[in-house]
Amino acid sequence: MDDFGESSFRENINALGSCNYLRELPSETIGFIVMEHHRHPVKDDTLADYFCRLNSHLLGSVAVLELSNQDSLRLVWGRFPNVRASFTT
Repeated sequence: MDDFGESSFRENINALGSCNYLRELPSETIGFIVMEHHRHPVKDDTLADYFCRLNSHLLGSVAVLELSNQDSLRLVWGRFPNVRASFTT
């Protein structure tokens, strides 16, 4: 069991499975794993930081993003492409 609790442990395992799948995509494709923000109750660490630290050798070009409670994203690992998009309503 990790330091973040059972539900976070399951999230970590699911992300590892997703990472294996995403690494098989064509090289021009950027895979993303988005993890919910969970801060360790004692250490100044989040689950996404912990996940990347332990599994950096498996991530390759997969980007890891952390979704906060305020609906903002933080890039924890990898790169985020410069995307230009236009939206119409």
